[in-house]
Amino acid sequence: MSQKKNYENHSWVLQALDDAQSADHDRRNKAREANAFVDAPDGQWEDRWKEINDNAPRYTFDMVTSLVDQIHSQMSRTSYDIKVRPAGGSATKETAKLYDGMVRNIENISDADQVYDQAGLESIICGVDGWEIATEYVDGDSFDQDLIIKAIPDYLDSTWLGMHKKRDGSDAQYGFVLRGLAEQVFKDKYPNRGDGGNLGSDRTSNTYYHRADVVMIGEFRYLLPVQHELALMDTGEVIEVDADYLMVYDELQRAGSTEIKRRKRTKLKMFSRLFDNTGWIGKPRETFFENWLNIIPVYANWKYVENKVIYRGQVEQGMDAQRVLNYSLSREVAETSLAPKDFFWATEAQEEGQDWSRLNVSQSPVQNYSFDEDAPGPPVRAGGATPNTGLARITETMQAIIGTTAGMFHANMGDNKNAQSGLAIQKLQDKGDEGNNKFMVARQIAQRHTGRILVNAIPRVYDQGRQVRILGEDGSFDMQVLGTQVQDEQTGEIVVLNDLSEGVYDVICTTGPSYSSRQSETVSGITAIAQVAPEVLQLGGDVLMNNMASPGMEQLAARARARLFKAGEIPEDQMTDEEKAQVQQSQQQPPPEDPMMIAAQAEMKSAQAEEISAQTKQMESQGNIQIKMRELEIKSQELNVREFEATTDRYKAQVDAGDKQAGIALKGAQAANQLAEAEGKELENTSKTSGLSSVVQQMQELSNAGGPFGG
Repeated sequence: MSQKKNYENHSWVLQALDDAQSADHDRRNKAREANAFVDAPDGQWEDRWKEINDNAPRYTFDMVTSLVDQIHSQMSRTSYDIKVRPAGGSATKETAKLYDGMVRNIENISDADQVYDQAGLESIICGVDGWEIATEYVDGDSFDQDLIIKAIPDYLDSTWLGMHKKRDGSDAQYGFVLRGLAEQVFKDKYPNRGDGGNLGSDRTSNTYYHRADVVMIGEFRYLLPVQHELALMDTGEVIEVDADYLMVYDELQRAGSTEIKRRKRTKLKMFSRLFDNTGWIGKPRETFFENWLNIIPVYANWKYVENKVIYRGQVEQGMDAQRVLNYSLSREVAETSLAPKDFFWATEAQEEGQDWSRLNVSQSPVQNYSFDEDAPGPPVRAGGATPNTGLARITETMQAIIGTTAGMFHANMGDNKNAQSGLAIQKLQDKGDEGNNKFMVARQIAQRHTGRILVNAIPRVYDQGRQVRILGEDGSFDMQVLGTQVQDEQTGEIVVLNDLSEGVYDVICTTGPSYSSRQSETVSGITAIAQVAPEVLQLGGDVLMNNMASPGMEQLAARARARLFKAGEIPEDQMTDEEKAQVQQSQQQPPPEDPMMIAAQAEMKSAQAEEISAQTKQMESQGNIQIKMRELEIKSQELNVREFEATTDRYKAQVDAGDKQAGIALKGAQAANQLAEAEGKELENTSKTSGLSSVVQQMQELSNAGGPFGG
């Protein structure tokens, strides 16, 4: 390319597309040929041979597709798990598990297993395929978006990456995806585009001629360096300085979060723009993706040689042998079917009187003939088809070559003529699987890069404060709310800050038996261990039942786990969020009392109640005594008052008479009255002392004992 790189220049983009197609043209043609070899009618016959043998029998004895299916079956039985691991900064295992669950949920809502599986099959056939990651709204009325893993239809004729040297295409700076729109759809969507803007592929011939008419437009995806400013807070957070940050800057300061310093950072941002052969369709669109393009290729048998990406599927190596096999077997069929039938040489005399027409249908072991002196002996059998031993050898050789080039053996195909032991069969299967691991590795590398792109994009697509589903490996799920939000006091608007201090995470993709296979292995393993250690079933009964795919096992597992949780036998790091919440709630509340202690306390309270009742009755009895004593006191006082009044009347009479002696007597009466009062008080004190002394003594005893009236 002689022009200087300019992503805004339409002619430069057209030239870049042409260069990408030209660089990969030879490999793409081989891949297309392999696709047609497997799927197209007469695809396993070369055009030249079809012309030469136009009127001759032409049969296809397909042995290649069964090998492809065998490899694909092995791939389907393999589990590919994207794992996120903390790698630095403030990264934590809990956040890594959150990423794991979100990635699994994205794969689930995308039906990614079908996308991965189809791309893996195409890589086995032709050596290359791929998928993309996009964003879609959750529903028509929502502003929330989800990351989606999508297949790229007809990857061979629609998708090219710019120059790249890495197998996952992660170092490509731009790429192209061509889309075919029905003519009417194109006119309705882009009424001002006119005709003649149809983009072309590098395909030189078509395998199928009955196809829908479409208008091909292109999507140019490219990475541009974009500068961002970062602010370091005294809390250790690193926040991107954008409009949201500036809006809530004062609220952060009042909350005690102070900015320490800033720095600028350059990162790659992916943009997208539609175009056709005549010009741009719309303006550039900024995406959520950074650092990498959202196109993920799957390369089988990948190499980078002479500044060129090389790849190859399984079919390419077996095409020649399969074609020769088809030719040789077709010739064998033709020669055998056209060869003269078997017959007898006999004279007329030998044939005379015999029914030779029943020779092929008679069950008799004896066939008679007439003796001819001129031709001694019976009729002579001669003629019949003569096998072509050369074609037979070619057929046998080609069958062996096809299996050898595929690295497949009889044991891999379920065919074991020698009836070898199970261990020997397993060894042969493992030997065959080793040759097919390259296809598993191709898919593994692509899915790892998919996980990296997802983890990188998740913080920008899934806003803080949004509730998301976290999916477990076994299909169980939980709901989580992401992060926190800040409200701008001036506008009342909720602002989400892009916190980049959450740590650094890397991604791997592990392979192994599928989850259902591992479930079976888990059941077998636990059962075997339980034979020598029965306590394993008590500690892991819920795990065992969760791995049994039988109706009702889920409910039994839940009951077993509830019992283990109540007994405190589930480690904290294995608890679910609900179980952790229950533990925290129980720690905040006083522990439940022992039932035996509760019963003892009840008995104690009952005894205390009986004692109080007895004391109350005793006090009532003492109260009655006090009432009677008071009545006696009142009567005594009434008696003294009457005597005093009588004495007073007498003395008054004496005073009225003026008798001096009466005055003296009056004084004597007063003295007598005082004496009577003193005697009355003495009587009262005596009565109280004698009648209430026992009551006072009992009250004093209760007081000293701390009873209900004590203190």
